[in-house]
Amino acid sequence: MNKAITDGLVLMPPPFANGLTVWSAGDGTPGSETYATTGNGVYVPADQDFAGCLELLKTQSVTKLRYMGETTLLPGCYLRISKRVKAVSGELPGVRIAGWAGGAGGAHVAGLTEYGPTTQLTSYGDVIDDIVSIDTLLDGGRIDVDILQLVLMRQAKGFAKLPTEALIRIYERMIPVTVEAGEEVIRQDMKGDKFYFLRQGCAEVWREELEDDEPRHVATLGTGVCFGEEALILGGARNATVRMITPGELLTLDGESYTELVAKPSVSRISIDEAKQKIARGAHLVDVRYQDEWDEGHLPGAVHIPLSALRDRVREVTPEREVVVYCRSGRRSQVGAFLMAQNGYTAFSMDGGINGWTDEIVKPV
Repeated sequence: MNKAITDGLVLMPPPFANGLTVWSAGDGTPGSETYATTGNGVYVPADQDFAGCLELLKTQSVTKLRYMGETTLLPGCYLRISKRVKAVSGELPGVRIAGWAGGAGGAHVAGLTEYGPTTQLTSYGDVIDDIVSIDTLLDGGRIDVDILQLVLMRQAKGFAKLPTEALIRIYERMIPVTVEAGEEVIRQDMKGDKFYFLRQGCAEVWREELEDDEPRHVATLGTGVCFGEEALILGGARNATVRMITPGELLTLDGESYTELVAKPSVSRISIDEAKQKIARGAHLVDVRYQDEWDEGHLPGAVHIPLSALRDRVREVTPEREVVVYCRSGRRSQVGAFLMAQNGYTAFSMDGGINGWTDEIVKPV
């Protein structure tokens, strides 16, 4: 239930465009200095990524930005706090969501968690989105860390469509692991046996293809990201190396539990006849096989996006229509459908693949 609607609560702070007198450079309490007078904050009305935003010059080891209004936390409800931030120059900082816990009369309430996990910015111009939720329970307003973790997991693409009951079972089976900067979490070509949720920290993804002379950096992962699912669904080897660039913490899930609790509920599989019906009604058809397989023959009307490139090229397919994903036999297409579902598509894996297709296919001349 949305308390902002049913109870008329005002939970959203005013936009920066309304003035900076309510935006504190301290802890957000009355009397703390605001960015209207500090000299190191300025409102930018037309940023290319944010439209209106606040640009800060970092002048201290910890630079704070706090709304000075009071936000009531009701028993049995949670408050979701989000931020969007990017670095444009200077030393790349770590950023986190934080708050100041106050009780009746404005007194500070000790013993509560007031800081979310830190996300380290690793490049200039990249927009970092982050979400933290505060759940207040009926036992005196205590913050429940387990529920906070579940809400953070809910924001991850790998868990977004799972029911809460399934998410709880997943969390109960996950094992926390502390990792150090420079530590390899998974290595390319090794057999996959675990699924990972990056609870805190940043990691880089490196991949080496047959035509590469050395591994290439292909992605940077931040707090709240899942990885490692492709090798588990395919039952094969890792297709990339993931290495930590900051200290952090992972939650790991064994392969059997991943298949039971995540993969099977998340992948919609259909027969070839069902796929034909969806295609006839206008569904997209996506081929995730290798280039040489595509060149040997493919289904009419298909779009070719190899599985290894699907994460980067998924937006080449418009999300307004359903998507049927196919491969040679129906295994890689399960990964493809899973990845597309993570990105908001209604996607289906075609069992049997092109091997089971009896109608005409497009062959090279």
